[in-house]
Amino acid sequence: MLPSLIDGMLWLLRLNLVLFTLVGLLLTIRVFQFRWRLRAVRLWWYARPLGVFPIFGLFFLVCVLVLRLIGRLELAGIGPWEWWCYVCMAVCIFLLTRELSLIYITNRGIIKNLTNPDQSIPWYSVIDYVQYRDGNTSRYVFLYQEKDAESPLRISIRVPQRKESQFRAVLEKNIRI
Repeated sequence: MLPSLIDGMLWLLRLNLVLFTLVGLLLTIRVFQFRWRLRAVRLWWYARPLGVFPIFGLFFLVCVLVLRLIGRLELAGIGPWEWWCYVCMAVCIFLLTRELSLIYITNRGIIKNLTNPDQSIPWYSVIDYVQYRDGNTSRYVFLYQEKDAESPLRISIRVPQRKESQFRAVLEKNIRI
C-alpha cells in the first residue's frame, strides 16, 4: 500500500513539474509578444542596479545548473527529462525577471511595465516633472493626471547617465509644460 501511494505522489509531482514548465514557457512567450508589439520605441533600459542581471533569476539559474552538474554524478532519482524541465523553468524565470524590469520610452509615453497598462503614462497626461541627481543616475519624478483620478499621480524613474541626453531630447519633444 505504501509503495503505491509514494509512486502516485511522485507521479503527481512530476505532472506538476511539467505543468509549471509549460506555464513558464507560455508566460515567457507572452511577455516577449508584449515586447515585440511595442511601436516607436525610442529608448529602453533596465530599472535595476545590476542592469542586465536579475538577482533572483540569476541565482535560481545558477543553482539549477550547479545541481544539474552535481546530479549527473550523485543524484540518481531524477531523470534527464525532469532536469531539463528544471533548466527550462530556470531560463524562463531568468528571462522573465530580466524583461519585466525594462523601462521603455516611446513616442507615445513611458512604459514602466509591459504587462500592466496601468503603469504606462502617455505624454499628454504629464502635468509636470522634476529631475534630480542620484549618484551616477538621474531620477525623474513625473506628475500625471489620469481620467478617473481626483488628484495627480506620481511616478519616479531612474535614468542611466548614458541615456540621459537622449531621454532629455525625447522629453523636450513630447512634453509641453
